[in-house]
Amino acid sequence: MYVIAIIDLVFSILTAIFNFGYFPDFTKPIAPLIKEVLDSPILQVWSSPEKIFLLSYIVIEYMIVHPLFKFPKLIKYNVLLIFALLMIQGLVISYWDLVFAPDITRVVVKEVTENVVSLERILANIFFIFTFSLFSFIYCYFYKNAINAKFVSFPGLRLVTNSITFWLQMKSPVVPYNEDDETDL
Repeated sequence: MYVIAIIDLVFSILTAIFNFGYFPDFTKPIAPLIKEVLDSPILQVWSSPEKIFLLSYIVIEYMIVHPLFKFPKLIKYNVLLIFALLMIQGLVISYWDLVFAPDITRVVVKEVTENVVSLERILANIFFIFTFSLFSFIYCYFYKNAINAKFVSFPGLRLVTNSITFWLQMKSPVVPYNEDDETDL
């Protein structure tokens, strides 16, 4: 499942960059290949946030609420964690696309110099590289913990991991809340 999450992350980032109408300079040599990958009907079906929500609903229904098969709690935990992160990832990328939609920024930038357009591209590249790096790190960290049969505790995502623990009604202890740490609020 973590491999699917990484594929979705790559596809979402590339789609968002392609929708801006440009690629970073280091991807110019492989831009035609990237366009072919983005036009893949299989990946387009998977990348829609609505389909991820529907798939997560089906998995939650038949894996948690009315289980068809007996899965260990660790597997259920990781599956729910992946879907929660996929939804957060989709929201992050969608909000960037909403705030800096090319149609909106072209109207604003029409009367301003070319420097603003290049600044927008630089900011978009930085944002997407940071988003890709962050979610890739999180997925790899969670995958490593899943392979080692450990329940994940990640400082910045304590609210998400505790919510999933609540969903599963685990007997294992949840990560304690530190009142001095206001980064999760």
